Amino acid sequence: MVAPIEPDLVEPDWRTCLATLMRMSRRRAVVVVFSDALYAQSDDRLAALLGTLARRHTVVFASIRDAELTELAARPVVDAQTLYERGVATQVIDDRGAALAGIRRSGVHTVDSSPERLTEAVTERFRTLRAAGAP
Repeated sequence: MVAPIEPDLVEPDWRTCLATLMRMSRRRAVVVVFSDALYAQSDDRLAALLGTLARRHTVVFASIRDAELTELAARPVVDAQTLYERGVATQVIDDRGAALAGIRRSGVHTVDSSPERLTEAVTERFRTLRAAGAP
């Protein structure tokens, strides 16, 4: 079952989302949540709510990796500006990693992919989970 949704730029209400998902599907299902990994860093309720959802369903959290950030973190330091840019990029990458680790600790599977590979990465994870017996 795919929910009829339309994109909109609003602050997510994770509690309502969880309640809606629980009402929509009484049977065990695979639920894929697409969001920014850094959001989980700024809102610690997200990992907890996803963990609650993961008790009944197989949950996959899919996030898009920023190629420009990766490039900035790998750029050689040649002056104060590049030192600052590299430091900030490295910190953001570390924060994303910590956020994804927190989500995984709550029992949720994660996909962290480039935009070009996101569909393929989510599909691969879904197939792997299905092969392992997920609904």
